[in-house]
Amino acid sequence: MRIVDEERRKGRRGEIESDKTTHQGTVRFLHLLVASHLMSRGIFIKAGDYFAKGKIDPRILVRSFPTLRGKLIGSAEEVEVYQGLNDVLSSMPSIEDIGE
Repeated sequence: MRIVDEERRKGRRGEIESDKTTHQGTVRFLHLLVASHLMSRGIFIKAGDYFAKGKIDPRILVRSFPTLRGKLIGSAEEVEVYQGLNDVLSSMPSIEDIGE
């Protein structure tokens, strides 16, 4: 979480090594990775804060738990997601396992 905060501070101070758009995407990705880690540990409220900061598409979270989504989202519906995040979410344990 320190890395995310440090990167945000660098962006605010203009101390970034890439263009602004790339830096913002990197910070969003870092927020989403931290959120995924927190969620897999059962720290849901803090994970929700980081998911919000990372501006995640809620459909990605719903798709992460197929036993709970019902017919909300069709399997053919496309959602853009960072590849690294997709790998993390697809390896995440079920909500039942997280809650134990």
